[in-house]
Amino acid sequence: MTDVEELDLSEPLEALISCIVDDLPRHGGALVRLLAHAPGAWVGFDEIVRGDLTLGSLLRDATVPYGVSLLASWLAAPSPSGAARVVVTVYSPEWNGIAGTILFDRDALVAAQN
Repeated sequence: MTDVEELDLSEPLEALISCIVDDLPRHGGALVRLLAHAPGAWVGFDEIVRGDLTLGSLLRDATVPYGVSLLASWLAAPSPSGAARVVVTVYSPEWNGIAGTILFDRDALVAAQN
């Protein structure tokens, strides 16, 4: 039996995170749902991708075969330009690792959603 911490989840996790980052107009709703929670709160990734069939499928591909879950948390991030930046950390407790990070400007997210 393979120890879950030794699994290479990089490809399915990268596909999931990249999908959000690369298409904010279509998948930015996941970030909007995360931002509805308090900064620093850990939120199940299944909750933030709810209703997005593409992200839901990618989430299943990245978690179900490996028996892991994903959580996300956000914090405000400093910006030299004064933009309202946010950094998101995606973490897997079972995998015991940072599954990915997302850095974005809140203004870009709002513009993408309109």
